[in-house]
Amino acid sequence: MAEEEWLRWRTTGIGGSDAGTVLGVNPYKTKRELFYEKTGVEPIKAKDNDSLPLRWGHALEETVAEEFSRQTGLRVYEVKEMYQHPLYPFMLANVDRFIDLPDGSVGILECKTSNPNSKYKWEDGGVPFHYECQVRHYMAVMNIDVAYIACLFENSSDTMAIRRIERDPVFKEELIAAEKDFWENHVLKNDPPAFTEKPELCFETIDRYVQAQISKKALTLTGFDEVLPTIPGLKEKKKALEDEAKSVQSQIDTLILPIIDSMGNQTAARVSLRCGHLRRIQK
Repeated sequence: MAEEEWLRWRTTGIGGSDAGTVLGVNPYKTKRELFYEKTGVEPIKAKDNDSLPLRWGHALEETVAEEFSRQTGLRVYEVKEMYQHPLYPFMLANVDRFIDLPDGSVGILECKTSNPNSKYKWEDGGVPFHYECQVRHYMAVMNIDVAYIACLFENSSDTMAIRRIERDPVFKEELIAAEKDFWENHVLKNDPPAFTEKPELCFETIDRYVQAQISKKALTLTGFDEVLPTIPGLKEKKKALEDEAKSVQSQIDTLILPIIDSMGNQTAARVSLRCGHLRRIQK
C-alpha cells in the first residue's frame, strides 16, 4: 500500500512499535501521546520524524537483513503486507523480514541500527526492552514462536548484535491484556490514559499537545492538598544540593589546575604516586 494509506491503517490499531509505549517502557513516547495519535489529535508542535537516525535506519534495513543472513546462514525474505490478529483486530503487525528456520518453521527478523554509544544496552546478551516488546507483539499477531533482533552499530560486521527471542506464553497474555485495555478503555472511549512515565517525557507530551489558554479567572484544582506543601521544601533541598555540587566542583578544579598547568601543551602524562604506581592522566 502507499505510505499515506499505511499511515492511516496504523491509526486503526496498535502496531509493534506501539507495544512498548502501551506497557510504559518506551523511553521516547508516553501512553498519552500514543492515545492522541490513535484518536486523531494533531500536535501543536510537530515532531521531527525525518531525523537522520530514522532515515539511516530505513536506508540500512536491507543491509542489516543481508548481514544477518550471512552471519547465521538463514534465509531472510520480505513480505510487504500488514497483518491483523484474528481474535484481536486492533493488534496489527508490519514485519521487517521473515526467516526460514532449520526446523521448517518461520521466524521474524527485526532490523535495527543504533549509535555506537548505545552498545551498552545490548551487553551480556541484553536487548532494549521496548524492542523486545515490539517483536513479542509481532509473534502474538502472527502466532510465531521465534524472532530475532539484529542491530548494526557501525560499518563493520563484528559490531552487529544478534538476539534470539522465544515465545513466552505468560508475557504474551499480559501484553494482549494491556493492549486490549488501552484500545478499548482509552482509545475507543476517548479517555486519555494517566501519565506514568518519566516527568520530563510527560512534560514534552504536554508541551506538544496542550495549548495554553490565557484566562482572567484562575482554574480551581482539587486533590493536591498533600502534594503542594511538599514542593517548596524539595526545591530548597535541590538548591542546597546544587550549591554543594558547585562547591565540590570548585575544590576539584583547584586541585586539578596545577596539574593541567604543569602539563603545558601535552594532552596526556604519567604521575608517580607514593605507593610506587604510575597513573595516567589525560586532559
